[in-house]
Amino acid sequence: MRGITTEDLRLTPIAELSFSVWSRLRACALKAAFAAEESTRVLQRGSVPAAIGSARHRLGEVVAKGLRDGRAKPSPDWIREQFDQLLSAERVRLQAEWAPAQVPLVRAWRDVALAREKVTREWSSSTGVSWPDEVDMAAAPAAGEGPPPSPDPPNEGETLIEVTLKDPRRQLWGRLDRLERRGDALVIVDVKSGVGRSRKDLALLHRLQMLFYAGLVEASYGEWPRLEIAPLQGAPLAIDYSPTDVHQVRQQAVADRVSYNTAIGHGRLEVEADPLRCAWCPFQVVCPVLRRDWGSLGSGSEDRHPPYPALSLVDGVVTDVRLRDSWTDLMVEQQDPYTAPEGGVIVTRLPAGAWVRPGARLALSRLVPAGSENVIRASWNSPIWPLPSPPA
Repeated sequence: MRGITTEDLRLTPIAELSFSVWSRLRACALKAAFAAEESTRVLQRGSVPAAIGSARHRLGEVVAKGLRDGRAKPSPDWIREQFDQLLSAERVRLQAEWAPAQVPLVRAWRDVALAREKVTREWSSSTGVSWPDEVDMAAAPAAGEGPPPSPDPPNEGETLIEVTLKDPRRQLWGRLDRLERRGDALVIVDVKSGVGRSRKDLALLHRLQMLFYAGLVEASYGEWPRLEIAPLQGAPLAIDYSPTDVHQVRQQAVADRVSYNTAIGHGRLEVEADPLRCAWCPFQVVCPVLRRDWGSLGSGSEDRHPPYPALSLVDGVVTDVRLRDSWTDLMVEQQDPYTAPEGGVIVTRLPAGAWVRPGARLALSRLVPAGSENVIRASWNSPIWPLPSPPA
């Protein structure tokens, strides 16, 4: 299977660069191209960590507004109930995106109990009351909409939640978790899980993002903000920086956008596969570079295969479909060796009703070996390409 090449993509220049798009661009220009291409961006489906984060942010947004309106902090029971309802709504979203796969129940999600406890401590009061209204999920922005202008800055004691800021001169923008006014200072607060990471690692990992956001605040309001990371565990973590640090980040972001736009203007994206960069990329199933460089992506041991399941690929023609009670098994004939050797490969545990027919050419990723080198097990969120269509 040839996959999608750069010539197949309708490459679109990046007009306004967000931090998330810049992160993709810095990691891999082809990843940014796949994310912008209409036919392949659908592979960027939701994840459990993102669902937990969305529920936490939405609840914080509603409670913060209530506090600005003069309400007392709600009770812990109300916070927990609303958080669980938001998580259930997020699971429904995931179910729709990943159908026919079955998304795990919320209680089985990793770190969900820790997130519930954190949001309860953060937004509730032991003397609080249960609010009469319920929290709904925020509506997703319409596809193709650009970022809105920056809003007015927060007043003393006020918190803006999920606020979008824009630097029109440099064509940069981003969505901040929280922007607070504390006395004379604006404070950016970015919520991170932080599970399993030291405070030093958290600061290093997210420093570039915080500097990018600091530049947006300065461009919007003419003030240099304080920077703070709020992990699920432990006290907030302050990030020290200088204006020079921010200037350098902004210059690099603009330069990277210009370089990308110039490259696609010439129809060329020079990319090489790399195990760390390609790990967990949702576009493994369509990436021709991954196929081209697969043989050089070994883990460094005698094992010629890349590490599982961060890098995995089955690519070939379906020769048989076996329908089980609660899942589907496929027989796939590969011409090239990827996670399994060339030849016949059994992919087991695909979702029931995956709507795959013999003769289809498929690529799958997010897979793990299942006891034999030619038997591979899928996960509930294993990407498949092309996306199978339901029977008429």
